[in-house]
Amino acid sequence: MRREPMRRELMRREPMRHNPERIAWTVLLVFFGMCMSLGISVPLAVRAFVNDSTEPGDLLLDVQQGTALLRRPASADFAGITPLDPPIIIPEGSVIRVDQTTQVVLTLRDPRSDVNLAVVQLYGNTVLTVRAAHRPRFDASPNPYRLDLYVEGGRLRISVLNGVERPIAASVEAPQGEVRLGRGTFAVEVTNDELQVTSREGQAFVTAQSVSVVIESQQRARVALGQPPQGSLSSERQLIVDGNFADGDATAWAVEHDLQVEQETRGSVTYRSFSGRRAAVFERTGRSHAATRMIQTIGRDVTDAAVVRCDDNGLVHLQRLLAKQLHHAMAALGVQVGGGLVGQHQSRVLAEGAGDRHALLLAVAQLLR
Repeated sequence: MRREPMRRELMRREPMRHNPERIAWTVLLVFFGMCMSLGISVPLAVRAFVNDSTEPGDLLLDVQQGTALLRRPASADFAGITPLDPPIIIPEGSVIRVDQTTQVVLTLRDPRSDVNLAVVQLYGNTVLTVRAAHRPRFDASPNPYRLDLYVEGGRLRISVLNGVERPIAASVEAPQGEVRLGRGTFAVEVTNDELQVTSREGQAFVTAQSVSVVIESQQRARVALGQPPQGSLSSERQLIVDGNFADGDATAWAVEHDLQVEQETRGSVTYRSFSGRRAAVFERTGRSHAATRMIQTIGRDVTDAAVVRCDDNGLVHLQRLLAKQLHHAMAALGVQVGGGLVGQHQSRVLAEGAGDRHALLLAVAQLLR
């Protein structure tokens, strides 16, 4: 019984054994299929190799102020870099830490043409990882230059320039989301709570929670942690709390006094309404000179700010601002009267009228010098 299946199998194979033409065609078809596979797969593999092969770009680290800490991929420790050190080329995977007093410039250069491709300014309290900084190895590749950064926290200004041979793909990732940058200049600020992206010139794509928004020149996007982005916002940001005194928030403003004689009476600050507008009123009665002022500490690094707007009361241009924190001050002390400062028997209202506008500007301008 067991021999019967074996006999049938032998009978089934018998025609193949006595039919060499059929065997030849089978071998020919198999060989043809292998050649076709190689003919397709080998060019595709070569093309993928040519397109995707990369070589490092020259990413130069230049410390302009303070001491930057640099950790290379092969090291577990940070090394200090100062302005006395010449600019150094850092590899992909490097981590840079910048404290409040330090400023660093990263410049991505094409090692072949020696042309700047992108410039990144790092400001105080920034932690950055270089994830990619390379160019295609072969000129036949259509891929762009790449600069990919991860910012754990801090503030950057990024200028993406024109590539000589090919475009540049630059991106910044943060815990809140990712930003893809076109050609232009952009400011990126990362805190524990949010990501702020401002386009000074150029287009940027901001993505978070599978939602993307596009911002153009003079626009801003905000991404709160765990939330989709909010785009097409004005590039201006309100940094002053209760700047028009509408809320009467006593905790937002600190009142300080400067008395030449300690026994003199201090001035007072009250909030009042005049013709439907809220204002801070400074009052004092005394014999000797004294001053009272209101100060709000914003606690923001505005070194890179082009313009700071004090509500609608005027503009202060900060083209060479050296202060790390901007103290917005409104004070009777800042108003000159008859060659001196507002002192005894004087009451001054800081509102939004034309006369008071100059007082506000004067107070801020004096502070920023």
